[in-house]
Amino acid sequence: MMESERLFYLFDQLEQSFIGEVIRNSIWMFPVIEAFHLIGLSILGGSILLGDLRLLGLLFSSKSIHISAEVRVNYPSFNWNTSLSQRSY
Repeated sequence: MMESERLFYLFDQLEQSFIGEVIRNSIWMFPVIEAFHLIGLSILGGSILLGDLRLLGLLFSSKSIHISAEVRVNYPSFNWNTSLSQRSY
């Protein structure tokens, strides 16, 4: 059985299950599930965005942080690797 056939069989079984029947026959079940799903995705995306902005020094920072200085201090091998790649051209 090909992978796509197995997936089709799995999705068909899920659709025919008790939970699938309840969601399909209810007027409000799918919109409620979808609303929670979208809220969860927005919380996840927001937390990733906040973390990235904090690392860039644009948020929750009492002083400005220069990215290049931060990289030089925390990742000395990065400077070594970039200097090698610039010399190879």
